[in-house]
Amino acid sequence: AVIQHAGRGSLQPEQMRGITMLAVAEILKSLQREKALSAAEAAGADEDEDEELDAALAEAGLGDETDERDCRAGLCSIFAACLAADPETFFAAAMPTLRPFMQMWLVAAGPGRVLGLSLACGLCEHLGARAAEAWPIFMEQVVAAVSSQIPEERAAAASSILI
Repeated sequence: AVIQHAGRGSLQPEQMRGITMLAVAEILKSLQREKALSAAEAAGADEDEDEELDAALAEAGLGDETDERDCRAGLCSIFAACLAADPETFFAAAMPTLRPFMQMWLVAAGPGRVLGLSLACGLCEHLGARAAEAWPIFMEQVVAAVSSQIPEERAAAASSILI
């Protein structure tokens, strides 16, 4: 909430880029942890092994898929806070860094897609009419996600369109 309420000029462009890179790096780590978690769970066969697997995952610092989803949602809220504080600086300083990741997340099936859609929603919400400049990055995927089989994707897509 500190960044969100600080307002225009509270973050310099270099600070905005640094915050963006930190959040992206942690999101990428979260996606890797979830991938490792899914692979470990796929390798488990019965309930006894599941308990052992849970203990091994906890020891390795891996939570569960819900923990990782919550982690990424929290990290994505950093982008929303920066957008709320200073949309112009975010668009100018952070979007060039964020754009390739957003494009990657939106085209790939899996947990990154919800993240990309949520980010698109934040851009539409905080950039207002200026969000139209960013539409080529995400709008085709947002419209397609409205009919997704995954409820989280549909919700994020609908929010983007409604804003």
